Amino acid sequence: MTRPVMKRYHGERRPLSGLVKPALASMVKRDQRSGWCGAGQVLLVLLVLFSQTDCVKNINNGIDETIMTIRVVKGLMAVLPCTVSPDLTEKLADQYKVVWVSPLETLISLVDRRIINDDRMSIERNVLKDWNLHIRNVSLSDAGVYKCQINTIPVGTKKVILEVQEPPRIIDHTFPIEVERPEGEAVDLFCNATGTPKPEISWYRIHKKAQYPRERVGSVGELLQIKNISKNCADYYECVADNGVSPNAIQTFKVTVIYPPIVTLSNDRLNQHLGKGTALECYVNASPHGEVRWIRAGQKIPNDPNYEVTLYDVTNEPETLIFGLKILKLNSQDYGAYTCEATNTLGTSSATMMLYELSTTTQAPPTPATTVSNYDHFKPFANTKADQNSDTSKAGALLTKTVHTGRGDNSSNSSHTWSWWSTCFILAIYHLVTS
Repeated sequence: MTRPVMKRYHGERRPLSGLVKPALASMVKRDQRSGWCGAGQVLLVLLVLFSQTDCVKNINNGIDETIMTIRVVKGLMAVLPCTVSPDLTEKLADQYKVVWVSPLETLISLVDRRIINDDRMSIERNVLKDWNLHIRNVSLSDAGVYKCQINTIPVGTKKVILEVQEPPRIIDHTFPIEVERPEGEAVDLFCNATGTPKPEISWYRIHKKAQYPRERVGSVGELLQIKNISKNCADYYECVADNGVSPNAIQTFKVTVIYPPIVTLSNDRLNQHLGKGTALECYVNASPHGEVRWIRAGQKIPNDPNYEVTLYDVTNEPETLIFGLKILKLNSQDYGAYTCEATNTLGTSSATMMLYELSTTTQAPPTPATTVSNYDHFKPFANTKADQNSDTSKAGALLTKTVHTGRGDNSSNSSHTWSWWSTCFILAIYHLVTS
């Protein structure tokens, strides 16, 4: 049997491409239905390919062997870079071959031909030195160490670590998500999440009152425990799973604390005039809310034309209600004690206020009123001598009359209200005018 003739080029052995290509083509053809070449077949290909350089001089392998890590989110495309000198792959293309090997040591490509039966993968060469492996629609099973190799001595190998990331996803949690407990008991909230890398779970309280911000509570982990719960702990709580890959996974829980009613008054005394209207109010804090009523003389006050019962919510305080009673027109029987009473399944609470009549009979301070008894008409300015004499006699008569002030019939004391000096002053004024 005639042995194959080995030709030498530049002191190096030429690869037996005539033997490798038919064997490789036959092997690929047999395994197209299975998708992956068998481990033994891959080993055979690599042995044949790389054994051809056993006499090649130890030259620079011309490949960038820097180990790289590529992180890609599940479902996107991964680009695994590999750079080889064109001096080997182009000038000596029949001698040096580039291959990609999977984490399972399975042959992916030979030169720029895809060997594996997976159309998500391809070799992309934007420039001559590039031998990049593209993997589209990456899945978690694609993660691992990929190798880009060239058959130099020693074999040139570039390792690329592919990490496939997956956003966090909550797979289990406390059910139901609305938790109700009486005051004094404990509440356990549980939240379990998956993702790549493994997510970290944090807990937050979402305050119902808008003036309070979102608050970090508890410690990092799957469990949030609230011991000896009080009504101030009633709120919304969130578990947030975060692994650095957006978006975060969030599960919200509603914690309700039940307790008996608490009734308070803003004012326990109220005054109003008879015939006027008024309004009574009480604050009822309870969970759950039950029956609320106004009681007067042991009887529940219903809605009627003169009494109107009202109920209002308090902003940002869903457990608190304002219970009101409007009396449109007060009569004498409306004054007295009014009781605001609230009842739920856990108990009863009440508070009483008093409604008093506001009196309208108030004593006004006395106002002096001046009167002149038996006042004769006189002329301040005399025109004739006779008039002057007549006026003088009238003035004398006027001064003998009783001048008094006051109210009622107290005439016996009124004469003393004018002093002697007042009499002289009036007489002087009269003479000044008539002179």
